[in-house]
Amino acid sequence: MTKSRLSALMWARQGAAVATLGLILAASGGADSSAEQSEPDAVSQSNKGAKAKHLSGNGPATVGSMTIDGQSYDLTASHWCEPEPGVENGSTVAIRVAALNDTGDVMVYALQVDRDRSRPGVQTVSAATDPQTNYRSGDVTPETRAEPMIVVENGAVRIEGDVRRSGGDQVPIVAEFSLPDEPGFPGYC
Repeated sequence: MTKSRLSALMWARQGAAVATLGLILAASGGADSSAEQSEPDAVSQSNKGAKAKHLSGNGPATVGSMTIDGQSYDLTASHWCEPEPGVENGSTVAIRVAALNDTGDVMVYALQVDRDRSRPGVQTVSAATDPQTNYRSGDVTPETRAEPMIVVENGAVRIEGDVRRSGGDQVPIVAEFSLPDEPGFPGYC
């Protein structure tokens, strides 16, 4: 990972999430596979049956795809962590998922932080299409968007919403990828 890529991603999420992204991009060679689930009980049930699709020819296996601003990309690796204590008091990281292509340049990262009863949960999606092009949704709550951006069920993740580059217009993002059976962000969980 280049130093400029890490610097560009620093604004993508809180310190722990950014460190996770850096570890994913640095440690993934493209052949690994993982992602995340929204409820602890459902993790093992929903992860069963997640399979990678093979591209025709000798290309790498795909776990899904991402379309952002009209451009489509194959995703070849995914990662997830089980729910864990949150980044602030009274919160839980309920969903932490990422998927990337075989080069590690194209990626999508999603996070849902459930907070105590007095504050709504927050979902955040970040994406990159090359080392210099980074997008972010900002914090999305039920009050700012009726439909969730991140849906995890039946062994798959679907991310749908809008993201933007710093100072740019919003662009649509849709990402769908399968979840592996075991959790594991490289070097993280």
